[in-house]
Order: sequence, then structure tokens, then C-alpha cells
Amino acid sequence: MICPVKKHRFFRICDGIIVILSVAVPFVLFGVLISWKMQTPGIAYINLNRSYEIVEKQPFRMEAPLAINSMGSSVYDLKLYSEDGRVIYQYEDLEINDFITSIAIPNSLTPGTYQFGGVLSYKMNPIKTAEVFVNFGTIVVTEETK
Repeated sequence: MICPVKKHRFFRICDGIIVILSVAVPFVLFGVLISWKMQTPGIAYINLNRSYEIVEKQPFRMEAPLAINSMGSSVYDLKLYSEDGRVIYQYEDLEINDFITSIAIPNSLTPGTYQFGGVLSYKMNPIKTAEVFVNFGTIVVTEETK
């Protein structure tokens, strides 16, 4: 049987610990939230600058030019741009949980030069999403020979 004096002392110590924690925890959580909000991505822009030459109206699948791992789930917002910067073709957002093996280039492109790029978005922490701008390179579409 516990002595009433020791029992009272134990409860006073527990009350003191609870008071200290109830004061400290909000400050710690506030510090964590601020650090998450101020966190910046390690990479802001990736320029692979590869060159692809394809023939008009021929199907072409490009190997995935960029492998992203250890970022959890991420989303590619991919686009083909004309030489003057207009969006010619926009892919549906590609959600990446593991990796992409290839990307189909539309065979409806007319002869010309196109830039292939987009934005990679991923969760850095529970409250912040990072965006990395990616330039995969140039796609040159040549005329179909008959």
C-alpha cells in the first residue's frame, strides 16, 4: 500500500510535468509550422536540354528523361511549346508514385521545333508543396518522306 504522503507527492510531480508540457508544446508546434512554411526546395530548375528528332505522323515514345525518387507521390504537368512559347499540347497531369518508363509524343505535330518541359510538383512536408521547373529539351519534327 502506498503511503498517502508519497501518493500526494507523485500527483504534484505529475501536475508539474503537465503544466510544463502544456506551456512548451504550443511553442514547439509553432516552431515546427514556421520551419515547414519557410522550407525551400533544394532544386528550383532542371535543364536536361536533350534533343530528339522525329518524323511527322510517326508514333514516338520518349524514354522518361527524369527519374524522381524519394519524394513520395509527385505530379508532372507536361507541355509541348512552340518556338515562340505558346502551348501546343498539354498532357494530362501524370501522377508519379514510382516512375514513368516512357512518354508518348503526339503524332499530330506538324514539322517544326518544339520545346518539351513542364512543372514537377511534390509535397515537401504536410503544409507545403514544392514546384520544380523542368526543361527536357527540344523536339524537331521533320517532314514525312514519300
